[in-house]
Amino acid sequence: PTTAKYSFQAFGWEEDRIPQKYIKDFNETLCGIGTMSEFVTRSLLDSGLKIPVKTMGLGVELPQNFEQIQSFPLNTKKGTVFLHISSCFPRKGVDVLLKAYFETFTAEDDVCLVIKTFPNPHNRTEEQLSVLRKKYGEGSPEVILLNYDMPEEELFSLYKAASCYVHSARGEGFGLPVAEAMLCRLPVIACNNTGLADFTTEDTALVFGYTMQPAHSHLTENSNWAEPDIDGLKKRLRDFAFARETLDIEKKVENAFKLISTKYTWDAVALRWKAFLDETIENVPRVKAAMVTTWNTKCGIAEFTRMYMNATDHIIDYSVFPDRTAELLYPDEPYVHMRTWQQFDKHIEELIAALKACDAEVVDIQYNFAFYSVESLGRIIEEVSQVKRVVVHLHSSKYFDDHINKKNERYIKKSYNRAAAFIIHQKEDIPYLLRHGVKRDLIKVLPLGQVSYPATDKTTARTMLKIERYRPVVASYGFLLPHKGVEYTIRAIGLLKNKYPDILFIASCALFDLPVSQEYFEKCAETVEELGLSENVALITDFLKPQESMLLLSAADICVMAYDRTHETASGAIRFCAAARRPLLTTRQDIFREFEDCSYQIYGNSPEEIAEGIEALLNESLQKLYSDEINKLLKKTSFFSIGRQYADILTAKQADKGRNKK
Repeated sequence: PTTAKYSFQAFGWEEDRIPQKYIKDFNETLCGIGTMSEFVTRSLLDSGLKIPVKTMGLGVELPQNFEQIQSFPLNTKKGTVFLHISSCFPRKGVDVLLKAYFETFTAEDDVCLVIKTFPNPHNRTEEQLSVLRKKYGEGSPEVILLNYDMPEEELFSLYKAASCYVHSARGEGFGLPVAEAMLCRLPVIACNNTGLADFTTEDTALVFGYTMQPAHSHLTENSNWAEPDIDGLKKRLRDFAFARETLDIEKKVENAFKLISTKYTWDAVALRWKAFLDETIENVPRVKAAMVTTWNTKCGIAEFTRMYMNATDHIIDYSVFPDRTAELLYPDEPYVHMRTWQQFDKHIEELIAALKACDAEVVDIQYNFAFYSVESLGRIIEEVSQVKRVVVHLHSSKYFDDHINKKNERYIKKSYNRAAAFIIHQKEDIPYLLRHGVKRDLIKVLPLGQVSYPATDKTTARTMLKIERYRPVVASYGFLLPHKGVEYTIRAIGLLKNKYPDILFIASCALFDLPVSQEYFEKCAETVEELGLSENVALITDFLKPQESMLLLSAADICVMAYDRTHETASGAIRFCAAARRPLLTTRQDIFREFEDCSYQIYGNSPEEIAEGIEALLNESLQKLYSDEINKLLKKTSFFSIGRQYADILTAKQADKGRNKK
């Protein structure tokens, strides 16, 4: 999963087919791929890549002190030194190089082959060399095997010690040692296959041929690699050793140096990447979508709608059709249309007319049962779907049973099935839709995206908040409503105070625009006074900016979400707690099911159970365990990761996938 709006990959491959599992992931998750060579580009396209792809090459450079580097002290008196550098994997063709070398030269010839490699499970060079030496005996030509890691400066000293660089690979994504040799003005003998073909030509190297054959590597999936022509290699080795003056070496070396030092600098590669990124991003197909939602108000749905939009506005042009509200948090943005509907009001004619008249191709209805009736939702779907694709994003499915009856169920079934999709947040909600007639193929399960903010360590957060003296610190977040269990958590703090006199509970719980919220605040305040916890409980009821809330949560050792039973199917508040990367204590119920692997869950929310859970989570090893799991979840379900799936549903890609599957 990616956490970026635009995802690109730099990619190399050495065979002519890429496994389909990679191609599928590339097509579904990336905007484009930049490759190391034309061969890699062709292999991707031949394997079914559909997204933009372009050849970038790699940057090749010498150490800054290259001129001062001394030649490597090879233990040889031979006049011609052939050098090869690689992992000696089977695809590197070292078996071919050794065979050609032993068949071409003897111990009497003034030649030495130096092979620089390193130990690895696929490296059989020592064994191959032993077999050949045993076969040719005292007549074996000289070979020096350097089978260990080297620092960069020492590696480049090998190029200075060599007379010629030799490469007989069966496949390369690029071929960096060959390009480095050219930049060192070292003559090159190479099989100009795969990625090497971009810069090893008759003009730049002594090349020899190959034939494409089935590959036998540990990554093979019905692919081919290039089997070097051993006779061609033998001729090039022999000509270089005995007839060098006939090969026009100086011209090839100069051509190679000019090519590598101009086309394959990191500056040149960066410019190609920039041009590719700019072009691809500019041409990303865009869809126009209308969002029917609360907006710019104290509402979790409004905030999460904004996060979905922020994660996908690079591929979707949004317009917002919000409800009429008495109090805006700030002036509406230019893409916000006139407010055309009122919560709890059955008059939706103005909204329907506005949606039908707008230029959006798809309408996303963010729906909560408190917004308008299930019949009104059906009417919106029925009328707007005549001219546009309609997606309904349900924020609580369980209430369907309370709102659908014999009088309206026939109309609900007929109208709802005209939608293109219903988005729900967990698979457990599927039955609520099925039993009221919504077709299964319309139901899309999409986890609610995870909020993401830069991590702040708790010491820094406490210093910024001037609460350094408190230990431990417990926090909670969300609107202040009775089912959130804040008052029970306050009582749990009272139970813990004797053992932890400096304990602090930060309840960043904004008042909701309902009388019940104010009444619950008064009850919580009375409990604080009753238990003498004025120094241990901070009730913060302002609607804070997300960054302000994150600072409060980051100061905590533990975040507590001790909810009563609720019909809500996903919690937005817990995502802010998770974003703080602090261990989570929750009650065990459906709304927190997706967090069950990364939270300490208790069955009930009595003060005693909450206090016991807090104490358990103060264990450092347990805290680390749950914090690690939270970090995994954050990466997997970030809004940018979920946003791509969300965009696929809005733009009908999910529907297309379904048809293709059938």
